[in-house]
Amino acid sequence: MKVEVCENCGAEIGQLERTFIYENHIICAKCYIKMKGETTTNEVKKPGKVTAIGGMRLGAGICNIIAGIIFCWLLLPIVMIPLGIVEIISASNLLKAQPRRPYGLKTIAVLEIVAIITMAGWISVVVGILTLVFLADPRVTNYVASLLPEQS
Repeated sequence: MKVEVCENCGAEIGQLERTFIYENHIICAKCYIKMKGETTTNEVKKPGKVTAIGGMRLGAGICNIIAGIIFCWLLLPIVMIPLGIVEIISASNLLKAQPRRPYGLKTIAVLEIVAIITMAGWISVVVGILTLVFLADPRVTNYVASLLPEQS
């Protein structure tokens, strides 16, 4: 289990404690309050791009499952069904009011782009490219990093 360390004061940040990103540095709640002058009770507002990623991924997942079922006689598009399931699970986390830190956002985006080889995954290609573009936004990166990790 990886323990985070505050890059400001050097204190260990427990596994159940929330980490904060301040100017691309991982810091603890105590330092965050000092540096930003905000209280930890104010939740970081979810950027619209995170909701957009979730919505697009949900739509792509539904389309991939339908395409996998319709074109299953071609054999290759049948791999779209598992991708669709993974997209829907990822989207359901991103669309929650209090999401957990999602792992594999970039990995799923790359899989969506690679789905072009099935000739049925055109929607996923667009969603994958837009996801990578949205994930490059510092507000999205900071928001995702500030979320509590998923429990295994």
